[in-house]
Amino acid sequence: MTWHQKRRRAGLGISQMLLSVVLYVPLISVFSSLDGSVTSLVVCLFLFCGGLVILISSRFS
Repeated sequence: MTWHQKRRRAGLGISQMLLSVVLYVPLISVFSSLDGSVTSLVVCLFLFCGGLVILISSRFS
């Protein structure tokens, strides 16, 4: 993998992590019930962990 591809993949990982943090508050306000809040948390954690995996894999590949 070239340096530019690693840098691009790292940028995508960071943007996905930031997207999960930014989406958390609007999703909780839309789904105000407890079930909706838990679902929103799970979705945002899934996005955050996915971004973290992309970031780590771009660093070590």
